[in-house]
Amino acid sequence: VDAARLHQVVANLSRNSIHYTDKPGEVCFEVSHTEQVVILSFSDSSPGVSEQDLPHLFERLFRCDKSRSRDLGGSGLGLSICEKVVEAHDGEISASHSELGGLKIEITLPKVL
Repeated sequence: VDAARLHQVVANLSRNSIHYTDKPGEVCFEVSHTEQVVILSFSDSSPGVSEQDLPHLFERLFRCDKSRSRDLGGSGLGLSICEKVVEAHDGEISASHSELGGLKIEITLPKVL
C-alpha cells in the first residue's frame, strides 16, 4: 500500500467536495468495511453533476463546466489521478448522484492482509 498516494486521493476528493458544494452545504465522508474490502465514500450537496457528465468524470482533462478558468475549475487531472491510484491498489472508484443532492464518489479497496 502506498500510503502517500492514498492520502493524496482522500485529500483531493475532500477538497473537491468542499470546493464544488454551494454554501451553506453539506459534505459527508464515510468509511465502512467487509471481510474483503474497505469502502470510502465522499458525498456532497448541490450542485450535482449532470447525468451525461457522470461517465466522463475520471477522463483526463475533463471538466464539467467548460467556462471555468483553470484557476477556478482545476486542471481536469485530479479525478483521473485518483482513478489511477485506486486502480494501482486493485481497487475501484465510481461516481453517482448523492442522496444529499450533489455528487458521490465511492472507492472500494481490497484489505491488505
